[in-house]
Amino acid sequence: MSPFGITCVICTLCLLSVTVVHSCEVNADQAAPDGCGLPSKLANFQGYFECNNNVVVGKPSTLLELQAQVQSYDHVKAVGVGHSWWQQQFCSGADSSSVNIVLTQMNSTLTEIENPSQDAAGQATMIVNEDVGIVTVQAGIPQRDLLDYLANYSSKKAPQGYTLPAFSWFIDQTIGGAVATATHGSSFLHGSLSNQVTSIQAVLANGTLANFSPHSNQHLWRAMQVSVGRLGVITQLSLSIVPQQAVQRAEQDMTVAQFAQQMKQVQDAYTQAKQTGSSEAIWTALHSLNETQCFWFVPTGDLWRVDYQRLEEQPEDAMSSSTPEVTAQDGPDSDVGTYAQQEQQPVSPNGLINANAQTWSNTFATGLRSVVAPGTYEARNAYLSQSEQMNVASSNFAPYDQYEVSIPMDIAGDCLQMVLGEIDSKQLGQGFRTPGLIRFVSQETGYLSPTSDGPRMFVNLEDYLSHTTGQPNTQFQTVISLFHDKCQARLHWGKAGWPEHEPCYDGSVHLPDTWCHFGCAVQELDPTGKFASESNVWDWTASKQGQNVTFSSCCGPDGFNSLERYKIMKVIQKQPVLIAEVEMMPEEDDTSPQARQLAADLVTIVKQLIELNVKMRKIKATESELNPPELTDLHPSRLSFFIASLLLDNYMQQQALLSLDSTVERLEIEKEVLGNTLKYLSARYALQGAFSPAATGTEGEADEQPPTAGPD
Repeated sequence: MSPFGITCVICTLCLLSVTVVHSCEVNADQAAPDGCGLPSKLANFQGYFECNNNVVVGKPSTLLELQAQVQSYDHVKAVGVGHSWWQQQFCSGADSSSVNIVLTQMNSTLTEIENPSQDAAGQATMIVNEDVGIVTVQAGIPQRDLLDYLANYSSKKAPQGYTLPAFSWFIDQTIGGAVATATHGSSFLHGSLSNQVTSIQAVLANGTLANFSPHSNQHLWRAMQVSVGRLGVITQLSLSIVPQQAVQRAEQDMTVAQFAQQMKQVQDAYTQAKQTGSSEAIWTALHSLNETQCFWFVPTGDLWRVDYQRLEEQPEDAMSSSTPEVTAQDGPDSDVGTYAQQEQQPVSPNGLINANAQTWSNTFATGLRSVVAPGTYEARNAYLSQSEQMNVASSNFAPYDQYEVSIPMDIAGDCLQMVLGEIDSKQLGQGFRTPGLIRFVSQETGYLSPTSDGPRMFVNLEDYLSHTTGQPNTQFQTVISLFHDKCQARLHWGKAGWPEHEPCYDGSVHLPDTWCHFGCAVQELDPTGKFASESNVWDWTASKQGQNVTFSSCCGPDGFNSLERYKIMKVIQKQPVLIAEVEMMPEEDDTSPQARQLAADLVTIVKQLIELNVKMRKIKATESELNPPELTDLHPSRLSFFIASLLLDNYMQQQALLSLDSTVERLEIEKEVLGNTLKYLSARYALQGAFSPAATGTEGEADEQPPTAGPD
């Protein structure tokens, strides 16, 4: 077929005049993906990755009904609109004791989509709290509805409305599912949606309703931030919001090789900045890629780089307040709220996709050109997101699998250059049809966040061939393998590739600093494995002195009790009781000048940690809070024992510190530990974007601070 013929097909799809809602939330009068069976058939939005037919569909209409369903079944999984490519993780189980609960069928959620201001009782169900800058929303609400609602929320404080600080390209998934899987846009400042959430409400394995926030239980909060549905059914969330503002979008055409060279320069600057421990240096190294998004046309080697600048002035022609038309579907009547699945044919293969890869690449470039057009827009429209028409058209055209890999910024440039070399030498671009999407995300605190240990480059790629041809797309899979095997890549929690590339996933290898902490949260919240799904990744083991022990025996209130790990967050967590604990500790006679100087240095570091904590939590501190007068009078030995107990676990206290006779030697060790703690937290603070305009030399960016957590 000629390029013109293919272009005609794509244009016809992209220009469909339809009134659409969100993937599977449609009725007979609305266009939707042809193969989507939800909320009646348990499969993804194109009808693939089906669950066993014996698995029951749960359609609770109320919170009480949802809690009852969780209690009544042995295996439970919450689903939204089916934007998933991992059957084992999507399905709750394989028999009639398993239920997949469809959150879009809650009465409050259906009413919200239909009338985004009131629930069935006439009360608001998406609640904006302008005083603290958060919005509270039902978990089954699609991200698109939330964004549109915020954009049209006008007040004296924000006459142009609000938006999320950073949001994703695909916005038709439920907000609960998006947060649970660390769905993201591109931001070294705000991070993923999981990093923007300030509180979570969930139904636990025993059917009770629980609330989580950074202030209630830091350990469980870090587990809930990216829970992948493993800890419970999320029912409600609060997220940070920012006022709408004008954003200038710029676009550059280049080759992907040129972009890889830019990545290499950022990588080198970042690795050097990390060695200094300077938050300012780290931000300076990464700033050029903050919010950057790229379309990568793999067969042709072309790349579109899109960058943004937030403007202080608000040009009227850039700010709009159009209200999209949204409607919803009512589920069938039922007294129980659970149903057998109904059959649905998946999206059919499309032989057109077998045409020349370069032709398809150019065709999609033509269709996407207007999406990246430079100009000044309101934030909601400036940052890239897929329109509803594009979503339905691409979903119906041909079945595809979506993959995403994330690569540490420490090696991102080297990795991309290596992969490009392999693509060119082995003509691997022939396995691609749609463009890849490159984005960037900051370091985050969630245990299962892909960026839990540092910022990463994310590459989203789609395989349009394997379902249509019935054969493995070896060229495409080779590229995924290169990223995965050679670049320390992590797979997205809700996308494809797990059975092929992680058949024996070991979380302690991929997430060595946080995996076991998440396992301890599982032991506390879901000890029987109700939310384990069919996936084999949820496995934890432990040993002491070479002997296997029960994993739960190694768990404490703060997570996994590793014998080698410094508990650096204790400085933050226990600071309020510092004085009380110190007063209870015995003095020692060693008060040599060297010990006193070391103690004074430690006091300075503790003050800096307290001040950093205030900044990170955005608490307005008084001078006395930043400089507790008692700290200046602490006896060096008492300070020594206190910090030792604060930072080191029992084993290290007994074996490493208490065996030392010299107070000076102890103080030297503790000064090094605290100094490293300060460097670590300062670096994390910088990577989260918590910097002052004065520190960076940038004006007009005060609104780009990390969000303030809302009330518990």
